[in-house]
Order: sequence, then C-alpha cells, then structure tokens
Amino acid sequence: MASSWQRLAYVTNGSSTSTTMLDTANDSSFSGDDFTAKKHLRILVQLRPSSSGANLTGRFGNSSGINSETYYWRYNSNGGSDATGNSSYSRVGGHSYNDNGLYIINVPANIDGEDKLCFSHWLQGGSGTASRVEISFRSQISAPITRMQVSLEFGSTDLGAYSSILVLGADDQEDAPPNLPNGSVFITSDTNVHYMFNSSAGTWNEVA
Repeated sequence: MASSWQRLAYVTNGSSTSTTMLDTANDSSFSGDDFTAKKHLRILVQLRPSSSGANLTGRFGNSSGINSETYYWRYNSNGGSDATGNSSYSRVGGHSYNDNGLYIINVPANIDGEDKLCFSHWLQGGSGTASRVEISFRSQISAPITRMQVSLEFGSTDLGAYSSILVLGADDQEDAPPNLPNGSVFITSDTNVHYMFNSSAGTWNEVA
C-alpha cells in the first residue's frame, strides 16, 4: 500500500504562449535536474489550447539527461479500436489537441533496473464537448524516473498559457506495530502460552 502522496515537482509556463516544452528540471524548489525518486508516481499534466492538430508527447529521464530509449504504447480514443506504436518518446495524450486537457499518468512501480509500465488517461473538452483517450505504455528507462518533459509533437508546436506538470510520489507504507497499551497480554487458545506486548519495540514476548 502506498504512503501519503507528496508533491515532488511542479512547473508551469505561466502566461507565456511561446513555450514549446515543459521540463520538471525547471522546478526551482530542488537543486539539479532531478526530483526525489519515489516507488509510486502520479503525474498530472494540464494543457491549455494553443495550436490545433498537435499530439501531446512526453519523455522520462534522470540526472544524466532525458532518456531516449524506445517507448511502446497502445491507446484508444473514446472507446474505439486500439492503435499501437513505438518511438523515442511516448505519445501520452490526445490527438488533434484543440481544447483544455488534463492528462494523468500513473507509474505503479518506479523501480531501479526495471522497465516502467504506465497507464494513463487524457480528458479534453471545450465548448460543451468532451473526449477521452486511454493509453498504456512501457518505457525502457532502467533508472528510477526523476525528471519529465512534455510538449506538443515534441517541440514543434507552442503550449498554451498556464500549462503545467505536477508530479506526486509515494513510497510503500511501512508496517506499524499494533496500537495496544504496554503490557497487554495474549494467551494462545491451543497451548495456553502467555505473551506480553512491548509497545516501545512493537513486539510480543513470551512470559515464562
């Protein structure tokens, strides 16, 4: 089970309408290019409309740079037939980007030495309409993900004002000792052995 979610990185282009890419390395709240590595990641990308007809793309990376290994992806739009592909970036959002959009990427296991299996949802809407894209993809980056870039067709089209990336992370929740008073006694029903609880150590000790 994941522990509480923590904010790891946040970047926005503010009011700029001439930004081609968002990069979490530009978050000034931490030093260097990397946010803190966590076992579980949830990445929220908010996009505002700028140019139409572009596709949202993204890549993961770490302190050694943005990873350019192959991404393999499968997606469908509004529940239609699946399409597949692979490239040096992941097609992570809706096609023919025209309206406000929210893209949510889930990385259940951000583990060192393993490919990253991701599932995600894209919701786009405007002028009384809404559409969705469901995407699953595999990144061959082996190091833990500590950086992300997103753009429209990877740098060929400007992002709209107030687009942003928010990265949330969590580790596995540690087992907590029972919340019992010190000196609590437990007696086994089959052998009649007595155990006393040590609250400071979180252990049961047999009573002679």
